[in-house]
Amino acid sequence: MRVYESLIIFSSETEEDQVRELSERLRKIIEEGGGTVRDIDYWGRRSLAYEIKDRQGVRYRTGTYVCMLLSSEIGPVNEVNRQLSLADSVLRSKTVRIPDHVPLAQAGKSA
Repeated sequence: MRVYESLIIFSSETEEDQVRELSERLRKIIEEGGGTVRDIDYWGRRSLAYEIKDRQGVRYRTGTYVCMLLSSEIGPVNEVNRQLSLADSVLRSKTVRIPDHVPLAQAGKSA
């Protein structure tokens, strides 16, 4: 299994319980695929580096950030990325594989 870090930016209009609900749904996908979610870090609302428009054309200057650290095969990770691309409340998301030579103590600490 590989270690991945996924950073998700939700629209600032998304309620905290909706953010946690989607995060738990993503955790379930990973765990059903035989992986584990090592950590879910809720960073809260932050200013964006630049203005982002969603699919409806609404412009956002702030977003709610969530960082997930997980171990999994590529199949469940692809499904998580697919779910994120379908979610209307997600402005941006990025999942990267953590190289094997990086200690896990450093992974997930990119705040």
